[in-house]
Amino acid sequence: MNRLNLFVLFLSVFLSNCLSLSSIAQGILGRDTLICNKDELTVSSKISGNSYLWSTDETSPAITITESGKYIVSVNTPSGPKQDTITVKFLNTRFRQANNWVFGNNAGITFTNAILPIAQPKENFPAHNIAESNTNISDHLGNLLFYSNNDGLYANDGLKIYANTAPVNSALLINRPESQRFIYYFYISNNSLYYTLIDKNLNGGKGGPIANQSNQLLYNNAKSLSGFKSIYQLNTSWLISHETNSNKFITFRISNTEISAPILSATGTFDPSQISTIKISSNGGPIAVAADKAELFSFNQFTGQVGLEKSFGFPITRAVGAEFSQDGSKLYFSGMSNSESYLYQIDLFARAGDQLIYPHNFIKADINTPFGGLQLAPDNKIYIAREGQKYLSALGKPSKWLFDDNYVAQEIQFTNANSSKYLPSFPQHYFSSTPQPSVYADNGCDQTPIRIRVSTDLNLYSFANLKISINTGDASKVLNTGIKTDTAYTYSSYGKYKLAATLQTACTTMVLNYDNLVIFPQPKLSISDTTLCPDKKFLSGIIYNGSNDKFIDFSPKYAWRSTTKIYDSIATLKPENFGKYYGKVYFNDCIAIDSFEIKKFTTPTPELGLDKGGCIGDSIILEPNVGNTSGAFTWQDLSTKNKLTVSKAGIYKVSFNDGKCTTRDSINIGFYNPPANPNFLVKQIICFDSLVTINAGNNVNYTYQWNTGETTTTIKTKKSGLYSVNISNQGCNRLFNTSIEVLPALTFNFPEELPVCLKENNKIKLDAGEGVQFLWKPNLEETQTIAADTGIYSVTKKTKNGCSATKSIKVFELCEPQLHVPNAFTPNEDEENEIFLPIAQNIIAYELIIFNKWGETVFYSKDINKGWDGKHKEIQSISGGYTYVINYSAEVNNQIKEYTKKGIINLLR
Repeated sequence: MNRLNLFVLFLSVFLSNCLSLSSIAQGILGRDTLICNKDELTVSSKISGNSYLWSTDETSPAITITESGKYIVSVNTPSGPKQDTITVKFLNTRFRQANNWVFGNNAGITFTNAILPIAQPKENFPAHNIAESNTNISDHLGNLLFYSNNDGLYANDGLKIYANTAPVNSALLINRPESQRFIYYFYISNNSLYYTLIDKNLNGGKGGPIANQSNQLLYNNAKSLSGFKSIYQLNTSWLISHETNSNKFITFRISNTEISAPILSATGTFDPSQISTIKISSNGGPIAVAADKAELFSFNQFTGQVGLEKSFGFPITRAVGAEFSQDGSKLYFSGMSNSESYLYQIDLFARAGDQLIYPHNFIKADINTPFGGLQLAPDNKIYIAREGQKYLSALGKPSKWLFDDNYVAQEIQFTNANSSKYLPSFPQHYFSSTPQPSVYADNGCDQTPIRIRVSTDLNLYSFANLKISINTGDASKVLNTGIKTDTAYTYSSYGKYKLAATLQTACTTMVLNYDNLVIFPQPKLSISDTTLCPDKKFLSGIIYNGSNDKFIDFSPKYAWRSTTKIYDSIATLKPENFGKYYGKVYFNDCIAIDSFEIKKFTTPTPELGLDKGGCIGDSIILEPNVGNTSGAFTWQDLSTKNKLTVSKAGIYKVSFNDGKCTTRDSINIGFYNPPANPNFLVKQIICFDSLVTINAGNNVNYTYQWNTGETTTTIKTKKSGLYSVNISNQGCNRLFNTSIEVLPALTFNFPEELPVCLKENNKIKLDAGEGVQFLWKPNLEETQTIAADTGIYSVTKKTKNGCSATKSIKVFELCEPQLHVPNAFTPNEDEENEIFLPIAQNIIAYELIIFNKWGETVFYSKDINKGWDGKHKEIQSISGGYTYVINYSAEVNNQIKEYTKKGIINLLR
């Protein structure tokens, strides 16, 4: 949610609260009250009772109130208990709880009632040596109450009233809301966040911790603290911290009865383990964080949520301090980059259009004494810690931008005292002030609603009978808006006006003036489209006449542009080309915009085409193309023909008129000698593996265009087909043709490899196919066929048309193993088929096994020549089927391969 929407949300909540506050009937405390120009108010219960208990934990019949808030009293009277509530708001008051600063080595400052800082000698404050974790608090009259060190909390006389440890910027003292008696002491020890509730009435008025409210754990993982009292929610303060080693903020809502559970927001890009400072602006937002980067965050005072707004890119590698100006418009960071210390200023309200742009300004660098922590003070200056030095630096005008005298090197000087690296931490609302109301309006245009706004905090006047009236300065027209701070008014005439707003309250009547409202005349701009002939070389000026009564006191500004060009700010535009143009005339933000177009008539140009050439003795017909448009042609010889036949070289011109515009075109015609015939055959026959060159000549004055797409004088090809070339002599063209026939490739009647199984003294026949001449290698035979053994042979043959080709063949031995197995035999001693013996060829190893039907081996042999005679252990086997298994091996292609064959052999008797 952006800041404007957040403000609107706050405002709507306040207005709803106003209704409920104003409806409270007068009771024992009286009506809700607005206090003007006073710092305290005594509130009495106005009745007698046996006991009194206020929401501030006080028990007296009357209490002194110093802060805006809602206060409740319970009275035990003889007639029974009674209770009442009063809401009190302070106007134009200031907090004095930050008037005393105790820090460093015996260093101290007191800000007087005149808000003048005075460096205090050590005898005015207890002797002390405070390192980095330090927080102070004074009462509402500006008297020092407590201060802290890294080792605990001290009373104003130097008595330690509570012991603890806390690192840098990790302690904060803040009043329990609406209480003058009880103070929360928040501190971080060993990365854990604790609180102890201090009762300033204990120990004889020196103060001390409440036993059951001491060392109370709030969060286990935290680093650095900041806090403030909400200006939008009565009885509410906020505490802000951050987790270590994560990107989570931790916030707590503090009321006069409890501290809420932690509210977590995961946001930001810095390394949270390096946080030096968390600082919130005096009005409760936004939040600045000084870590390894300098970053800005938004804060929602209703939900406690934190969101990243900006991570700054200026060259600080380790930010140390952060602080806002009192009005919240500027933000400052101190930090280190390499060995130098830097101080930067950032404008939080600067805008470009609707976008915040956060410009930054380098203020100061110091290589000798690094800049430490930053802290806003009651005098609205920002003081800068200078560790180990006897002085503090300051920004004297922190709300100003780029002021040369903003930085003061030694604003406060100490005697026998030194500054620490950081200054005391305070709840930031101690440095807030009542926003001063104002009336203003943005300059605008006549005849247009102008927004008039009154800037004030309506929450302060919620039950003060606020009435707002606005004098527009236009014939004394007054707008009575009630409590409405935003209204609109339409001025009928331009000029300069003075605004006045009257705010009437129960406290005072304020008259607010604004003398700088300027109402500009609302300009007008209306330009018609223009249509011209296409051959117009200089377009006529398009003039916007600014002579108008409204312009007597104002100088208008102009802006023109086409789709391709931006013209200077001139009142008169002279277009240079056809097309669309845009014009603008304006006074301040009063703008009139119009567009117009310089168009062409649709008269076509009589297109004659590109320049042409022909051969001497030829003629060329010129026929201008204007599409379907009717009109009259005029040639240079004043003829009016639609076509013109020419046979002489020269430039020919034609014009065309369609009754609106005249358009023109011209063409250059030349006649030249025809190119000579090229010297190539009408037809060429080539062998299949030949590359032929076709040469069309080599005349440097000619251009060549082949049907193959080439433009060279010669081309090469090995493909059959028709080839043509167009030869041109500057437009005089001739086409020449030739054809190429590529004979088919020669064929051979054998493959490249031939496996054979040759028996002893056998050979294979190789046939080279048809031809007229042969030569075999390596045997040099000149016949078509030869008888060949294993080996490599090649043959070259020629055909009758002179083409030749060569091919080789590899003949190699490849004898596959052969095994033939009979399916039956008859061992019955008739001398026919008595033995079961497989027939094998090309086998180098052999194994035969025969089984009966019970799986018993009845025969086994490794001898390829030995078969089974039908007996087992010299006993004849019975008729029937027997299973055989034959395992054998053979050499194939110089490799040994294993084989197995299985089957059934029938034994017959």
